Amino acid sequence: MSLNLGMRIILTLFLLLFIISACNSEKTQIENKVDVDSLAIQLSNSATERFGEYIFGRIDSPDSLEVSLSELDKAIEIEPNLTELYTHKANILLALDRDEQAIQVLNKALSIKPDFVEVMTLIGFINEKIEKSEVAQEWYQKALEGYDKRIEEKRFVINSKINKVFLLLFTQDEEAARKAYKNLKQEYPNNSEVEFMEQFLFIDFDKEKFLNELYK
Repeated sequence: MSLNLGMRIILTLFLLLFIISACNSEKTQIENKVDVDSLAIQLSNSATERFGEYIFGRIDSPDSLEVSLSELDKAIEIEPNLTELYTHKANILLALDRDEQAIQVLNKALSIKPDFVEVMTLIGFINEKIEKSEVAQEWYQKALEGYDKRIEEKRFVINSKINKVFLLLFTQDEEAARKAYKNLKQEYPNNSEVEFMEQFLFIDFDKEKFLNELYK
């Protein structure tokens, strides 16, 4: 049975946590790079706004997302090294059930930004969704190593620790994730992102439904 809209929105918001930290870094790069083409940014904003309308049910037709894909392709032609354009495009491809294409696009993002750990995580999710479990586990391990490196370097520490806890649902089991979450909660008792994660570990989490609802 498909998840209801409220649950779907929550899942989508949580998935977005996996790219927030890296995208914030990318945003800083864009703000500091005066020669980023304004048209590319306008096209990206238009594409992602339309995608948001679709995710939240204010646009019914998937055909509208083809327009967003076209806009992002044009933006990529203009600014081929902006990794956020590739993640936006992959999200839309996932919404259209074009999983293999999404993986290809995300691999392109990694070729530009090899330490984009959130992308590694998402590639793992997609591979597990399409029943390539061994490949998924390889990506999860790459992601865990990437998060550990960030933590050692004191970059996006809390976000990385949250993502590591969530990945335990895919690399180990729910009991391991709950135990790790408890330790994280003790370490950061007043952090809003840590508190938000509790909704996923203490509701009836279903991994299969989670994977099947990726950006739908």
